Amino acid sequence: MKYRVLSYKDIKVKSCFVIGPVKSGTTLLISLLDSHPELALFPM
Repeated sequence: MKYRVLSYKDIKVKSCFVIGPVKSGTTLLISLLDSHPELALFPM
């Protein structure tokens, strides 16, 4: 994953957490979301 450095002012919406049990596809979902240029994901 690539991480972008953001300041607090750059965050314009509330946070959303992706959680799920093992082997449920959460890693794939996070990878897909991370490829979107307008979304920022933070390391776990």
